[in-house]
Amino acid sequence: MTQEELTAMVQAEAERLGVGSPEFLRRHLELMEEVERIRQREEARKEEQTRQKQVLNVRDVMAALEVSESKAYGIIKKLNQELEAQGYITVRGKISRVYFEEKLYGIKTSG
Repeated sequence: MTQEELTAMVQAEAERLGVGSPEFLRRHLELMEEVERIRQREEARKEEQTRQKQVLNVRDVMAALEVSESKAYGIIKKLNQELEAQGYITVRGKISRVYFEEKLYGIKTSG
C-alpha cells in the first residue's frame, strides 16, 4: 500500500465517521465529561474506603498529612512506640485510624 493510498483510506474513514463535525465534537465532549464523572466517583469511593479503614498504612498517612513517605513512616513509628508503651499490640508500618485521628486532631473519635 502506498502512502497516497493510506492517506486516502484514512481520510475516507475520517469522513465516514464525521471526525471534526459538530455532532462528532459534541459526542466527544459528552464522552469526556462522562469519563471525568467516573474518575471523580472512583476517587470519592477510594476516599470513603480510607475513612472506613480501621488501620492506616503509610500511603494513608501520606495523603492525610501531605508528607513524604519517610516522614509518614516516622510518624507511624512514633505513634506505635506510644501505643507499645501503653501495652498495645502494634504492626510495623500500620497505625490505628482512631489513635491517629486522636493524636492528629486532639479529640477522641468513634471507631
